[in-house]
Amino acid sequence: MKVVIDSTGVILLAKGDILREVCSIADIETTEEVKSEVMVGLDKGRKDALYMQELMKEGKIKVTRANEGLTGKFRKDFNIGSGEASTIAVSTSRKIPMLTDDNKARKVGKILGIEVLSSLDFPPILYEKGVITYDKAKAYLEVSKKENWFSESVLTEAFNALERIRGEKDENSADNSQVA
Repeated sequence: MKVVIDSTGVILLAKGDILREVCSIADIETTEEVKSEVMVGLDKGRKDALYMQELMKEGKIKVTRANEGLTGKFRKDFNIGSGEASTIAVSTSRKIPMLTDDNKARKVGKILGIEVLSSLDFPPILYEKGVITYDKAKAYLEVSKKENWFSESVLTEAFNALERIRGEKDENSADNSQVA
């Protein structure tokens, strides 16, 4: 799966300490504009900037150029920042999903028919694939709740997805142990 990510996605996944794991299951791309927005934090020693810099050096996050005309059009038409506009431009022109937690960018993406993902989509997926433990997935959701990054209803949906997957895994374990 290819995904283009904006700065909110990078920042929240880094703060929740699962950005590297997301890179292990998806080809992550970002734009020059997003890179610039996040890298401003290097001087302040921000975790998200350091994390992103490391993953770019390792080739796990690739930086791409967005169409400038399209980026400008989205900025003007939807009154959004350059990072969000460039992410939307790449997503629409390349027909790949966009990962953002910016409410305005999410709305624009949906208007344009883009598949829009949230950082909250990934803890259950990572747990289901065995990339992270249930405890680490739950910890990310707990941090998201504590930091007030998302509405209660959105968080409840993510917690429910995680619990559903946990239940399915438990059922599969029980079924497999009865067969043996």
